[in-house]
Amino acid sequence: MEEWKNQILKSIEGIERAQAPSGAFQGIKDRITNPGAGTHESDRFWIAVAAAIAFILLSNGYFFHDYIQGSSPGQETYTTLLSNYNLYEQ
Repeated sequence: MEEWKNQILKSIEGIERAQAPSGAFQGIKDRITNPGAGTHESDRFWIAVAAAIAFILLSNGYFFHDYIQGSSPGQETYTTLLSNYNLYEQ
């Protein structure tokens, strides 16, 4: 058990503390003082999402309206075929 602990402690020898990239602190300060910068890409994304949702809802509404109205193409043809077909006539 003691050997296992020593192996772990030896494995972290020589590790240095992580350093932040140069200019990172200034970039954070700039974002705090100017919060509107850099949001154009996310605005475009949400506009595209809203447009896709609106398109899906409108197209579903259109097709649902057509379905309720019964205006599917060829419906008259099917009715004519069914009314002309007499199963029990010889």
